[in-house]
Amino acid sequence: VDNVSFVYVPFPVVERVYPEIVAGSTAAITVIGNHFATHEFNTPLCSFGQIITSSATVESNNRISCATPDISQMKFGDVFSTTVRVSTNGGTDFSTSSSRVVFYPPIRLLSVHPVAAPEMGSILKLRAENIFQSNDLACLFQLDGDVDYLSTPATLTSMLGEVECATPSSRSGMSKLWLTIGGHHSGKSSESIMFEFLD
Repeated sequence: VDNVSFVYVPFPVVERVYPEIVAGSTAAITVIGNHFATHEFNTPLCSFGQIITSSATVESNNRISCATPDISQMKFGDVFSTTVRVSTNGGTDFSTSSSRVVFYPPIRLLSVHPVAAPEMGSILKLRAENIFQSNDLACLFQLDGDVDYLSTPATLTSMLGEVECATPSSRSGMSKLWLTIGGHHSGKSSESIMFEFLD
Protein backbone atom coordinates (compact mmCIF):
# COMPACT_ATOMS: atom_id res chain seq x y z
CA VAL A 1 0.00 0.00 0.00
CA ASP A 2 1.38 3.38 -0.97
CA ASN A 3 2.08 5.78 1.84
CA VAL A 4 -0.45 8.56 2.15
CA SER A 5 0.70 11.84 3.65
CA PHE A 6 -1.58 14.13 5.58
CA VAL A 7 -0.70 17.70 6.47
CA TYR A 8 -2.11 19.53 9.46
CA VAL A 9 -2.18 23.27 8.83
CA PRO A 10 -3.33 26.19 10.96
CA PHE A 11 -6.72 27.72 10.27
CA PRO A 12 -6.57 30.86 8.13
CA VAL A 13 -7.15 34.02 10.14
CA VAL A 14 -9.08 36.98 8.72
CA GLU A 15 -8.24 40.31 10.36
CA ARG A 16 -9.64 42.91 7.93
CA VAL A 17 -10.71 43.47 4.33
CA TYR A 18 -10.11 46.31 1.89
CA PRO A 19 -12.25 47.96 0.75
CA GLU A 20 -14.91 47.54 3.45
CA ILE A 21 -17.52 49.38 1.37
CA VAL A 22 -18.11 48.57 -2.30
CA ALA A 23 -20.46 50.58 -4.52
CA GLY A 24 -21.18 48.53 -7.61
CA SER A 25 -19.15 45.64 -8.90
CA THR A 26 -15.44 45.37 -8.26
CA ALA A 27 -13.27 42.51 -9.43
CA ALA A 28 -11.76 41.67 -6.06
CA ILE A 29 -11.21 42.69 -2.48
CA THR A 30 -8.07 42.21 -0.43
CA VAL A 31 -8.15 40.20 2.78
CA ILE A 32 -5.45 40.75 5.40
CA GLY A 33 -4.76 38.07 8.00
CA ASN A 34 -2.54 35.05 8.48
CA HIS A 35 -1.96 31.41 7.43
CA PHE A 36 -3.06 31.90 3.80
CA ALA A 37 -0.05 30.15 2.22
CA THR A 38 0.31 27.08 4.35
CA HIS A 39 1.10 24.18 2.00
CA GLU A 40 1.85 23.33 -1.62
CA PHE A 41 -1.65 21.94 -2.25
CA ASN A 42 -3.26 25.17 -1.15
CA THR A 43 -6.68 25.64 -2.87
CA PRO A 44 -7.95 28.99 -1.58
CA LEU A 45 -11.59 29.99 -1.62
CA CYS A 46 -13.43 32.97 -0.16
CA SER A 47 -16.99 33.05 1.14
CA PHE A 48 -19.29 36.05 1.29
CA GLY A 49 -21.95 34.76 3.64
CA GLN A 50 -23.38 31.71 1.89
CA ILE A 51 -21.81 32.69 -1.45
CA ILE A 52 -18.50 30.94 -2.18
CA THR A 53 -16.39 32.45 -4.96
CA SER A 54 -14.27 30.15 -7.06
CA SER A 55 -11.45 32.60 -7.67
CA ALA A 56 -8.98 33.54 -4.95
CA THR A 57 -5.29 34.32 -5.21
CA VAL A 58 -2.77 33.98 -2.38
CA GLU A 59 -0.39 36.94 -2.58
CA SER A 60 1.48 36.08 0.62
CA ASN A 61 0.93 34.24 3.88
CA ASN A 62 -0.77 37.40 5.19
CA ARG A 63 -2.65 38.60 2.11
CA ILE A 64 -5.20 37.08 -0.26
CA SER A 65 -7.25 38.51 -3.12
CA CYS A 66 -10.88 37.35 -3.26
CA ALA A 67 -13.16 37.66 -6.30
CA THR A 68 -16.42 39.35 -5.32
CA PRO A 69 -19.91 38.03 -6.03
CA ASP A 70 -22.00 39.45 -8.87
CA ILE A 71 -24.15 42.27 -7.51
CA SER A 72 -25.02 43.88 -10.86
CA GLN A 73 -28.76 43.38 -10.29
CA MET A 74 -28.85 45.37 -7.06
CA LYS A 75 -31.25 48.32 -7.08
CA PHE A 76 -31.20 51.59 -5.16
CA GLY A 77 -31.94 50.93 -1.52
CA ASP A 78 -30.53 47.41 -1.62
CA VAL A 79 -27.72 46.64 0.79
CA PHE A 80 -25.71 43.42 0.87
CA SER A 81 -23.77 43.32 4.13
CA THR A 82 -21.91 40.09 4.73
CA THR A 83 -18.93 38.47 6.39
CA VAL A 84 -15.85 37.35 4.48
CA ARG A 85 -14.16 34.07 5.41
CA VAL A 86 -11.27 32.17 3.82
CA SER A 87 -10.61 28.48 3.18
CA THR A 88 -7.23 27.05 2.21
CA ASN A 89 -8.38 23.47 1.69
CA GLY A 90 -10.88 23.82 -1.12
CA GLY A 91 -13.87 24.79 0.99
CA THR A 92 -13.84 21.91 3.48
CA ASP A 93 -13.08 24.31 6.32
CA PHE A 94 -13.40 28.08 6.51
CA SER A 95 -11.81 30.51 8.95
CA THR A 96 -13.70 31.00 12.19
CA SER A 97 -12.63 34.65 12.14
CA SER A 98 -14.18 37.00 9.61
CA SER A 99 -14.47 40.63 8.56
CA ARG A 100 -17.48 42.49 7.18
CA VAL A 101 -17.91 44.05 3.75
CA VAL A 102 -20.92 46.06 2.55
CA PHE A 103 -22.08 46.17 -1.08
CA TYR A 104 -24.28 48.94 -2.50
CA PRO A 105 -25.71 49.44 -5.99
CA PRO A 106 -23.38 51.29 -8.39
CA ILE A 107 -23.45 55.08 -8.19
CA ARG A 108 -24.54 56.86 -11.38
CA LEU A 109 -22.90 60.25 -11.89
CA LEU A 110 -25.21 62.45 -14.00
CA SER A 111 -23.67 65.93 -14.15
CA VAL A 112 -21.10 68.33 -12.72
CA HIS A 113 -21.07 72.15 -12.60
CA PRO A 114 -18.84 73.84 -13.49
CA VAL A 115 -17.12 71.54 -15.98
CA ALA A 116 -13.85 73.49 -15.63
CA ALA A 117 -12.20 75.30 -12.71
CA PRO A 118 -9.01 77.36 -12.45
CA GLU A 119 -7.69 76.62 -8.96
CA MET A 120 -7.55 74.28 -6.00
CA GLY A 121 -10.57 74.58 -3.72
CA SER A 122 -13.17 75.46 -6.35
CA ILE A 123 -16.55 74.03 -5.32
CA LEU A 124 -18.11 71.54 -7.73
CA LYS A 125 -21.81 70.67 -7.67
CA LEU A 126 -22.65 67.17 -8.87
CA ARG A 127 -25.87 65.24 -9.45
CA ALA A 128 -25.99 61.49 -8.99
CA GLU A 129 -28.28 58.50 -8.54
CA ASN A 130 -27.91 55.65 -6.03
CA ILE A 131 -26.00 57.98 -3.73
CA PHE A 132 -26.08 58.16 0.07
CA GLN A 133 -24.19 60.07 2.73
CA SER A 134 -21.05 58.37 3.92
CA ASN A 135 -17.94 59.54 5.72
CA ASP A 136 -16.05 57.97 2.82
CA LEU A 137 -17.90 59.80 0.03
CA ALA A 138 -15.39 61.50 -2.29
CA CYS A 139 -14.78 63.00 -5.71
CA LEU A 140 -12.16 61.06 -7.65
CA PHE A 141 -10.10 62.61 -10.45
CA GLN A 142 -7.74 61.03 -12.97
CA LEU A 143 -5.94 63.32 -15.40
CA ASP A 144 -5.35 62.16 -18.96
CA GLY A 145 -2.16 60.13 -19.11
CA ASP A 146 -1.95 59.62 -15.34
CA VAL A 147 -2.16 56.29 -13.56
CA ASP A 148 -2.78 57.71 -10.10
CA TYR A 149 -5.98 59.25 -8.78
CA LEU A 150 -6.63 62.47 -6.88
CA SER A 151 -9.50 62.62 -4.41
CA THR A 152 -11.25 65.16 -2.20
CA PRO A 153 -14.01 64.59 0.38
CA ALA A 154 -17.58 65.06 -0.86
CA THR A 155 -20.83 65.85 0.94
CA LEU A 156 -24.39 64.88 0.03
CA THR A 157 -26.29 68.18 0.24
CA SER A 158 -29.73 66.94 -0.85
CA MET A 159 -31.59 63.63 -0.83
CA LEU A 160 -32.26 64.40 -4.51
CA GLY A 161 -28.69 63.30 -5.21
CA GLU A 162 -26.91 66.66 -5.03
CA VAL A 163 -23.28 66.47 -3.95
CA GLU A 164 -20.53 69.02 -3.41
CA CYS A 165 -16.76 68.65 -3.36
CA ALA A 166 -13.72 70.88 -3.84
CA THR A 167 -11.12 70.51 -6.56
CA PRO A 168 -7.72 69.15 -5.49
CA SER A 169 -4.35 70.68 -6.27
CA SER A 170 -3.50 69.57 -9.79
CA ARG A 171 -1.71 70.44 -12.99
CA SER A 172 -3.89 71.76 -15.82
CA GLY A 173 -5.53 69.34 -18.23
CA MET A 174 -8.53 67.16 -18.90
CA SER A 175 -9.53 64.72 -16.20
CA LYS A 176 -12.10 62.01 -15.66
CA LEU A 177 -14.29 62.64 -12.62
CA TRP A 178 -16.15 60.02 -10.57
CA LEU A 179 -17.98 59.88 -7.29
CA THR A 180 -16.76 57.14 -4.99
CA ILE A 181 -17.64 55.47 -1.72
CA GLY A 182 -14.53 54.60 0.21
CA GLY A 183 -12.36 57.29 -1.37
CA HIS A 184 -10.75 54.90 -3.86
CA HIS A 185 -11.33 53.59 -7.36
CA SER A 186 -12.90 50.25 -6.36
CA GLY A 187 -16.12 51.98 -5.26
CA LYS A 188 -16.37 54.60 -7.98
CA SER A 189 -19.46 55.48 -9.99
CA SER A 190 -20.25 53.43 -13.07
CA GLU A 191 -19.87 56.53 -15.28
CA SER A 192 -17.31 59.31 -15.31
CA ILE A 193 -17.66 62.90 -16.53
CA MET A 194 -14.88 64.90 -18.17
CA PHE A 195 -13.66 67.83 -16.11
CA GLU A 196 -10.95 70.38 -17.02
CA PHE A 197 -8.36 71.79 -14.65
CA LEU A 198 -7.51 75.30 -15.90
CA ASP A 199 -4.25 77.21 -15.49
